[in-house]
Amino acid sequence: MTRLVTTPDPPKTPGRSQRVPSRLPHWLTGPDVSLPLPEQRRQRLLAWLILSLILLSGVAFILVLIFSRMALTVHWGYSILAAAAVLIFAGAFWLNQRGQYPAAAGLTIAGTALGAWGSALLDPNLLIGNNLPLIFPVISILICGLLLSATVTILLSAAEILALELIAYFDHALVSIHWPWILVFMFFASALAVLASLLIQKDREQIERQARQLVESDALLREQSVRDPLTGLFTRRYLEETLERELRRSERDHSPLGVIMLDIDHFQEFNDAHGRSAGDAVLLQIGLLLRAHIRSADFACRLGGEEFMVVLPEAPREVTRERAALLLENARRIHAQHDGKTLGGITLSLGVVFYPDHGTTRVTILRAVGDALFRAKKEGGDRLFVVE
Repeated sequence: MTRLVTTPDPPKTPGRSQRVPSRLPHWLTGPDVSLPLPEQRRQRLLAWLILSLILLSGVAFILVLIFSRMALTVHWGYSILAAAAVLIFAGAFWLNQRGQYPAAAGLTIAGTALGAWGSALLDPNLLIGNNLPLIFPVISILICGLLLSATVTILLSAAEILALELIAYFDHALVSIHWPWILVFMFFASALAVLASLLIQKDREQIERQARQLVESDALLREQSVRDPLTGLFTRRYLEETLERELRRSERDHSPLGVIMLDIDHFQEFNDAHGRSAGDAVLLQIGLLLRAHIRSADFACRLGGEEFMVVLPEAPREVTRERAALLLENARRIHAQHDGKTLGGITLSLGVVFYPDHGTTRVTILRAVGDALFRAKKEGGDRLFVVE
């Protein structure tokens, strides 16, 4: 019976015309990746807001030109106001893309306030009747509540309300306007903006706290994944990654490197005689021994079972040989405690090799030190074999 296997068509690679539109928004609003994730989200939000304001200001500038042409008169004030808003928002966008979020947010709010108050100053007659463009200052207050702290929002709201109070007091031509209603509206809008700012700040703090917890959890999981739970030494996975890096560094700096591989002699017989828990007690003592006799630049690993390895970056031959001899001697003095009994008779077999004499890659170094350990055990154990 013949089975037909249908191979799916390979995915189409997007052409240049397809890739550019998708990359453009990310290029425009992509945050600084060196910032924490909450800051990146805040920077991206501000970038989209500024781009929207730039677009709206540009549209307003074009509409002013069109209406001026239809009315056969040029409203230069409004044209200049719209162009100034575009420049201010562009400056805010430039600051935001360079990580200057507070300055960019403040400039954005200043641009929105300029548009509202500037239009009123250019044509005060629009204040007469029910058409009140001064109500638009509430936009800058709401944006401030979204972007900055509650304190800044309160200060801006107070300034806006004070400005309206001064207009109502000094301009007697505007007595027909319902100022109390307007001020009440501004007060409630400001209160909502401050509340929004407080909620956003609380959410941001919670997100930052959760982000820190995730980073700490990730670091803990990483540490657990490369640490042997019994001895506290590094694992074989860490050895393979770090040895490769140290060999490249030794090659670059023309520095020596020593490697010691060791094994507990007759460990299986010891387990059979005293039990696995007693064997674990011995393994723990070997881990303590290795950690007590290595430098801060060295690293010791448990390869599995009763096999261990120590890597000594920048260690000359004499230093590596002396360190191995010290481990051999001190292992004989180990007296692990188990069930109230003292367990003695622990010896080690050790093999020692050096970079670059016995290998220049991780594979060749591990093979050479494994052969050296085999020679030490073959000669009866409780000894050190140094490859010359």
